[in-house]
Amino acid sequence: GLKRPISRPPRQGVLSLEGSECRGAAPGGWRESAVLVLKVARALGNAHVHGIVHRDLKPDDVKINQDGVVKILDFGIAKNMGETKNSDPISPTTPMSPIAVTAEGTFMGTPVYMSPEQARGKTVDKRTDIWAFGCCLYEALTGDIPFAGESIADTVGAIMEREPDWNKLPDNLPDTVHSLLRRCLEKNARRRFSGAADIAFILEDTLENAKRDLQTGKAFPAPQSSGMPIRAKGIAVLLVILIGAVRVLLTRPSGSPAEETEANSAEEFEVARGGKSAVF
Repeated sequence: GLKRPISRPPRQGVLSLEGSECRGAAPGGWRESAVLVLKVARALGNAHVHGIVHRDLKPDDVKINQDGVVKILDFGIAKNMGETKNSDPISPTTPMSPIAVTAEGTFMGTPVYMSPEQARGKTVDKRTDIWAFGCCLYEALTGDIPFAGESIADTVGAIMEREPDWNKLPDNLPDTVHSLLRRCLEKNARRRFSGAADIAFILEDTLENAKRDLQTGKAFPAPQSSGMPIRAKGIAVLLVILIGAVRVLLTRPSGSPAEETEANSAEEFEVARGGKSAVF
């Protein structure tokens, strides 16, 4: 059911630790968040292997005990998809009507974590859980909900039409995690991961690489900054070119001034072009 307002202040905690919030974005940054959501991906993948789709995955459903074991709760509207061949569950043949209000005033799916196909009332499969997982991952990394509005209609509109604010993601987030998140939140379900096991594999590999890089003193490359560093490099290259030109003028043999000028100009052009290529 809908347990909180559609729009609420940003928060960092997305997972519960025996009733209290677990701050996903601090102090370990993206790595700490990735470790937590990796456990969620494994648990969700286990459900998917057995043909079970949660259909309402959200941070409140994720619990971590003191031993670090993750449990996904509230399978109240879960569905056993089974294994059918030559069929695509993302079709309008069996509508789920997820945003219809029941007699008790609850929703079939929490709107802020609802997938586009759920919002359209189409049937769902594991890729619907992948969308909700992506929402949880985004929230773990940024502290914000990726899609939210002042009303259910606004929220559904954001889910259907708008992109999350990707600029809120950590600057040092590896490209693999960034790409993973974007694929989880693809509007078209066919472009998402087919199950959570693939997500778990990518996160495991990324965390292993990060651990190895930390041990060897290597870090993920930071985005190239603009401004003085690049200008300084450009000035240095120009100085090298100028010094080279002066040396050519001082050491050139006697001959036709026109021929020497033409040759020197060609040489200087090649050096400059090479220097520019090296910098930019």
